[in-house]
Order: sequence, then structure tokens, then C-alpha cells
Amino acid sequence: LDVGQKSEGVVLSREMKTLDPKSLSIGSELIVYVMNPETSEGTILLSVDRAKGEQGWRVLERAMEDDRNMDGDVIAINKGGAVVESEGIQGFIPLSQLVGESRDLYMSDNEETKQSLVGMKLEFKITELNRRRNRAIFSERAALEAMKLKLKAKKINELTVGEIVEGKVLGTSSFGVFVDIDGADGLVHISELSWDTVVDPENFVSVGELIKVKVINIEKETLRIA
Repeated sequence: LDVGQKSEGVVLSREMKTLDPKSLSIGSELIVYVMNPETSEGTILLSVDRAKGEQGWRVLERAMEDDRNMDGDVIAINKGGAVVESEGIQGFIPLSQLVGESRDLYMSDNEETKQSLVGMKLEFKITELNRRRNRAIFSERAALEAMKLKLKAKKINELTVGEIVEGKVLGTSSFGVFVDIDGADGLVHISELSWDTVVDPENFVSVGELIKVKVINIEKETLRIA
């Protein structure tokens, strides 16, 4: 490579495993990492793989600083979870942080079904980065929760106090019922379930049931809907 210096730069084959040599031609431009500015032969030793790795760490670091979701491909699974590659960096999503389809595949008793998780693209948040230890921990669950909060914030801006809407029962507790309204969850307090006394909300509604509710309060700062 011509790197603008008096000496030419050389990328050894072992330092370009992430590159398809057939994609290169004279005049191609590459981003490289300087491993040795002057070898005993008088050349500059370069690495394509290290450059991609350095770029990848920087992209992930910026994403973590910005609290931004990233995506990557599952390249392997083990007893603890899934190994995911993103921006040329291998990270790990623990089983507790897998959600939805990826978790269902991982938990399958059928080994073939379980292995079908390899190659799947997942969206995640970065929870830990340690470049020195070459350690990256990702969370699909955190990414999903962030998307839900974003959707809820959008829905809250569309709702108005006094509006009557249809919602789906998500679950119950001793103090009321949680209802999903197009991606935004709200609480129907036990005192607002009926004119009659309700002792146990679980016996009053069923999970998945569609019910009509009236919006009586919205707290935009805390994203709470009553």
C-alpha cells in the first residue's frame, strides 16, 4: 500500500482475514492500522483486521455513550447465552437478556431449532465495554424496554384526559389492573374497576381481555397513565 510515506506499507495475509482479496484491485483504498512504522526490511507493517477492530470499538463506545441501540448477528451459542458480532467486535448476550423469538429458540429442547438462532440478527443495548479485556456485554431486553418507553412517550402525547379507549389487560396486582393501549401501559386502580367493591382484581378481569377504559390522569414526566 502507498500510505503517503517514503516507504511502502505491507499487509500480511494473516492481518487481512476480514477482507476478501478478490474485492481488491490496484487503486483500491483501505483503512489500515499501523503495527510497526518501520520493519527491518524498511517497510511499514499494517493490519486491516486491527483497523476494523479499532473502528468497531469506537462505534460501540459512541453507541454506549449515546445510549443508542445497535444490531449484530448471532455467531454462536453456549451454555450462558449467545455470542453476537457487531461492527467486527464479538460481544455476549446472557440468557437473562434474550427476549422473544431469540429466547424461545435458545430454550428449545430440539437442538436443531436451538442452533437456528445462529445467523439471526438481534437488536441490543450495550451494557458493558472493556476494550482492555476485550469484553463486550449486550442486552436485547434493555433494547426492547427502551423501544417500549419511546413508544409509550409517543402514545402519551396522543392521549387526552377524559378520552375513552380500548385496551388489553396485561396483568393484575393487589392494587389494580395493568392495561395496554397501543403500546402504552396504564393502571386501572382497584378503586376504579367497579362501583361495587372489588376484593381481588384477578377475579374481575382476565389477562388478554379487551376492556374499555377512560383516561383520568396523564403524567408525561414519569410516563404514567391512570
